[in-house]
Amino acid sequence: MSKKIALTIKDRVLIAKLLPSRGDILSMRIKQEICKKIEISAELMSKLNFRADSDGINWDTKTKTGEDIPEASKAILVEFSNAEISLFESHIDTLDKQKAISVELLSLIDKIKGIS
Repeated sequence: MSKKIALTIKDRVLIAKLLPSRGDILSMRIKQEICKKIEISAELMSKLNFRADSDGINWDTKTKTGEDIPEASKAILVEFSNAEISLFESHIDTLDKQKAISVELLSLIDKIKGIS
């Protein structure tokens, strides 16, 4: 049984923090599939003026004239398999035991765990 989750740009940027950086071959293939699903296109990155600075990865939500950029707040619906959800949950549990969960990750964790 799969699970559909609405992910914002922020969620898609942060989601890598909820995946292991290393693991067995199967886990890394599952991670690779997740990354393909949540990928942010070069076109969208350009439109939103993505940039890395001392605060991390940032992007614009408004044009230079102050108008909202609709794509900046639009969520996409992503379908994750049971194996993908299990990988998230396993790594979230590991991060929790290590007390390595930051506040910025809480809403994304809630979405993955089905709390919100």
